[in-house]
Amino acid sequence: MEVTMTEMFAAVRVQKIKGIRNLQSIEAHGRREDDASKSRVDATMTSRNLAWSCADGNPLGVVAAFRKRKADTGAGEYKNAPVGLHVMCIVSHEWVSGAGDMHDPNNPRNKALFDEARSWGDKTFGKGAVVAARMDMDERGGGVVDLVVVPVATFKQRGKEKTQISVNKAYESAFGGGRVYGKMQDSWSAHAQRTLSTDLRRGKAKADTQRQHVHADIIRPALQRAEAAENAAKAWRKDAEKWRARSDVMQKQIGDQQAVIEKQ
Repeated sequence: MEVTMTEMFAAVRVQKIKGIRNLQSIEAHGRREDDASKSRVDATMTSRNLAWSCADGNPLGVVAAFRKRKADTGAGEYKNAPVGLHVMCIVSHEWVSGAGDMHDPNNPRNKALFDEARSWGDKTFGKGAVVAARMDMDERGGGVVDLVVVPVATFKQRGKEKTQISVNKAYESAFGGGRVYGKMQDSWSAHAQRTLSTDLRRGKAKADTQRQHVHADIIRPALQRAEAAENAAKAWRKDAEKWRARSDVMQKQIGDQQAVIEKQ
């Protein structure tokens, strides 16, 4: 997704969850137990993160939520098929900051985004499909809600009803096939405009702009280096101003002493 710096946008990214290990990785990241978390989160802010799951009393329990979804629906799994979707519902952080601190869980726009992302997920993929949601306040950016979606379909096979976890059937039911990811962008941006703000626009597709997306883990070091350089420049300017002020004082003192000497 690409936008100009003056636009505020709504976008969605999605990745298939290929098995229990993927679910465990998502949970470990939410609990800040993985290596990636150590390098990119502010641990003093982690307690501010918003989290929910359908596993009672376990808001970060992604694996437990998945198992509860299976138990509640009686759904089976297709061999070697995805067991769900990791969906990131995104809005421009400038929109969130318009109502307060981007990293404040009590910012009403953070709360609204968290609730509406979950609502959109259930409306799109079926009631109860969203089994877990998380919104991080301890990372550099903001305006992102992570959803774990486990879509379930019931159909007849050989005269018997069968309930299975099926990403493909969920796509077909929600978007009718075709350009699924483009339709998903349309769906989330329309929901965000309707429920959050009419100022939010659908971002332009990468195919239209011919620009490449740069992954956050690649661009982050460059941003950190730029920030460090800017901080160093600010410190240098502050020191320069301090020494300039001292120099002015010393020059005045020398001038005063010279005047006294000349009078003697």
